[in-house]
Amino acid sequence: MPTLLNCRISQNTLFFGSYYYGPNGENKPIEWIILKEENGRKLLLSKYIIDAVDCHEAGTVGSWKECSLRTWLNTEFSNQVFSKEKSSRLVESERTETTNSFYKTKDPDGCKDKVFLLSAEEFKEYLELGYVMGPVTPYALEKGVFAHEYGLWWIRTPGDKYGMQAYINITGKIAYEGCYQQRREVGLRPAMWISDEFWDECELDKTAGVRGKKEYEWNIVG
Repeated sequence: MPTLLNCRISQNTLFFGSYYYGPNGENKPIEWIILKEENGRKLLLSKYIIDAVDCHEAGTVGSWKECSLRTWLNTEFSNQVFSKEKSSRLVESERTETTNSFYKTKDPDGCKDKVFLLSAEEFKEYLELGYVMGPVTPYALEKGVFAHEYGLWWIRTPGDKYGMQAYINITGKIAYEGCYQQRREVGLRPAMWISDEFWDECELDKTAGVRGKKEYEWNIVG
């Protein structure tokens, strides 16, 4: 018997996988923004800041390739959020060099990931004004993310010097100077590419829909 995976499509967002949401750790589906479609795949970014996680473990600094957050996203986080069937829809993609255009610092290390952080270049290319600022889940606030209506969130571009990491501030601007890579005040908006086969394998449940909105329940055959 194939496994049926429940997802929901609403306008240009996709509800897919689940993660802690409430202050007591209650789970809720993750809402992903569809940023780009190309070559049979779609780029997704979490609409919300969903957690507070250091870029590097205490006492360590380095590039994205060496980053403990990178390891966590592609192991512990992925295993918790996605079932084995859902994980098969994630596309392993290449991370290329990213440059801090203000301070001219670079992270030249290439690597491949299924789940990652956007770079400064990707942030400027893909995000529309309405999505540059990150609303924060109650769970992420409880974990320590700094917020004033919207919160701070990591990107993978380096800050002004080694050991500093750039981030997006509460007004939706890139903080090029960055902050130390061990700061729980900065939150997490994971990104990923998914295959268009995800949609090809869906069967529209025509009974779904919310009061005239373009919102549907999809069953994905695993």
